[in-house]
Amino acid sequence: MGAHTDYEVFTMIHQTSPGLVAFDRSSKTWMPMPVFKNTLLIIAGDMLELMTSGSIKSLLHRVSSNGEERYSFPFFMNLDFELV
Repeated sequence: MGAHTDYEVFTMIHQTSPGLVAFDRSSKTWMPMPVFKNTLLIIAGDMLELMTSGSIKSLLHRVSSNGEERYSFPFFMNLDFELV
């Protein structure tokens, strides 16, 4: 999957193997995201960056293939724009 940020507030993802990489803005390099057993990774999205006036930055990330099967289970959290 190509480099992108998630539109939502945040994404929770459970990974079973390596493959997710994130862009480190300070070093301008791609860094592999660690995989921890029974752990959810929280990724800040575009809406969270907007809601915090940029205090929390949306994470530019991508999936790189290492030739092995990889499973991930994302959950995208968004706002309810109809809620008062």
